[in-house]
Amino acid sequence: RAKKRRELRLRRNRESAFRSRLRRKAQNERMVAELKQLRVVADDQRKDITALQEHSGVLHSEVLRLRQCLRRRGAGDDECGADLPPVPATISGPIPVASHRSTSTGSGGGGGGGGDGG
Repeated sequence: RAKKRRELRLRRNRESAFRSRLRRKAQNERMVAELKQLRVVADDQRKDITALQEHSGVLHSEVLRLRQCLRRRGAGDDECGADLPPVPATISGPIPVASHRSTSTGSGGGGGGGGDGG
């Protein structure tokens, strides 16, 4: 009778260990899949950062160029005034930035960074 209880306990223990290994394997597979997904997201975010940095550099160059034109215009030089758009009274809403996901797999728009516009 004690031997049967021991065998029953050992069998249940083996079954429990088997189920535990199955759960651990399934959890590991889920974690591997999640890791792959997170790597894709991180890669997309790196591309977004690169595209935004490039766009920021282009905008910075444009700001410098426009400041120079405004200085010249204030000094009576209207040479670059023709290419200046009218100054809006207010700016409404955020400036749209094209997402690289809707285009090719390239690194985003042209241009480079920085520069002093002159």
